[in-house]
Amino acid sequence: MSRRKLILLGACAWLGLFLLVAAPGAFAGGQGEKANGPVQFAFGSTWAPSQSGQAEDYHLGIFKAWQAKNPNVKVDLQEYGSADYVQIQEKTWLASNTWPDSFEINTVDLATAAKTGQLLDITSALNADTAWRDSFLPGMVANENLIGGKYYGVPMQFITNETFFYNTDILKQAGYTEFPKTWGDLLALCAKLKSMGYVPIAMVDKATWPAVSHLLEPLCQFIMGPDWVKKVGAFSADASYNDPRFLDVLKKINDLKTLGYLPSNVASADFGDDTGLYFAKKAAIYLDGSWAVSGVIKNAPADVLAVTKAAPMPRPENSDPASAYGLFTGGSGWSYAGRADLAKATDAKRNAVLSLIKFMTGPDAIGTIVQNYQLPPNKLPSTLDMSKTATLMVDTFKMFSASPSIPPMNQQQNGATMSTALYKDCQAMLAGAMTPEQMMTDVQAAYVKAVAEMAAINK
Repeated sequence: MSRRKLILLGACAWLGLFLLVAAPGAFAGGQGEKANGPVQFAFGSTWAPSQSGQAEDYHLGIFKAWQAKNPNVKVDLQEYGSADYVQIQEKTWLASNTWPDSFEINTVDLATAAKTGQLLDITSALNADTAWRDSFLPGMVANENLIGGKYYGVPMQFITNETFFYNTDILKQAGYTEFPKTWGDLLALCAKLKSMGYVPIAMVDKATWPAVSHLLEPLCQFIMGPDWVKKVGAFSADASYNDPRFLDVLKKINDLKTLGYLPSNVASADFGDDTGLYFAKKAAIYLDGSWAVSGVIKNAPADVLAVTKAAPMPRPENSDPASAYGLFTGGSGWSYAGRADLAKATDAKRNAVLSLIKFMTGPDAIGTIVQNYQLPPNKLPSTLDMSKTATLMVDTFKMFSASPSIPPMNQQQNGATMSTALYKDCQAMLAGAMTPEQMMTDVQAAYVKAVAEMAAINK
């Protein structure tokens, strides 16, 4: 499942949908078991029936395996296309609190639903099964599902914005047998690659978010440190972008462009331009998110795929001691959750819902998820048979499993209302229309305004 953008509905259409769904009898979810009958519950998902020529959603296969083990549980599987689910169905459930018993939920909506008392508190369920709880990558369950000290969801997948794919043959030509682990070594490698006629790092930023997501976000985590990142995410007046360390982050990004280590048109380059350079062996490194693993495996020429590996961001030498090499800012984007009144349902019904969520996010599902070129939110189990899995997928899975920490990503780090300023200004800097110093001043002004607005809201 790739990154999904929420689309606002028109006011009239929204009101009509709200009235339709909120009308008595319009929604069949949230029903309990019949007296003395089998356990039954409704489950909302994006697992719409496959279209002509398309394979069945792999989640359905995992669900069917669970259903085979639980034949006495009747599940009303409510399937929707991804667009309808994101744009209409989930928004309607959130507005009217008419969720099915269990469902997929975008983590932006999860935070709102949890704060308004619409979701089941699953803290005790996680704590009661430590093997399940501890199977996840560090921080993955808490990053988007921990609200007010309680857990309200379980991550469906793993997403990080920073993954360095590299051509091992080209690096060997430059005298490197492994990818650099420090920022200084990365710059030295880029200088050598440029002298050899290669584009050192293929990256695009026409969409405005990639440079911030791939570079600024993790560099802030390293150099500014986790405490500063948490403070700006909370719009604390104690934090500031007017900081020499933040200026250093901006200069590092700007240097990549001015030194010729990124494509000359990086600010206007679009998706596909980066893989085009890398697949044609014109670029030695391709910088993108974890979701790009499947694209490389499926689309790279066989000779390029055979020599492609992945690595974490090299750690700047002036990093905060709390930020170790190998960290990835990450999250899920989507979680499994249950409606709040399951807390009052029978133990059998509540346990059946939790059983399905555990199965969809546990060891029984990991193999299927990876075979479909997706990354689970879990660590790599030592017993998992990966013999039939693409080598790049295995190596990438191992890399993420070895990460010492996975702090929250993107808007959750920088504050959602700061995104526009960060994206716009970083692109302008890469286009040569703004200096790092000017960007720092502009971003700080936006932050001061955001802090004041949040303070007024919280009064």
